[in-house]
Amino acid sequence: MRFFNENAPLNGLRIIWTDAAVEKVATVTPFNISRHRSARITKKLIKRNTRITYKPACFRAGNTLLMHPAMRPELERHLKEDAS
Repeated sequence: MRFFNENAPLNGLRIIWTDAAVEKVATVTPFNISRHRSARITKKLIKRNTRITYKPACFRAGNTLLMHPAMRPELERHLKEDAS
C-alpha cells in the first residue's frame, strides 16, 4: 500500500494504491442456439460458459481514493491535462 501526495493536486484527496481495488466482470461466451433445447440445459450452458475476470478500479471512501496501481498512468495523464 503506497500513498500519493504531490502538492495535493486533487483538492486534498488522499490516494491509496492497493491491489485489492478491482471490479468483478462476468462475461458469457456465446454458444449455439437451438430451438430444441430445454430451459434447464440452457441454464447449465450459461453457467458453464460464464467467465469471471477482474479489472482495475477506483473507489472513493470519504476523503480517500482507493486505486489499483495499473490506473496510475491514466491518473497522471489526466493531472497533466488539467495542469496545462
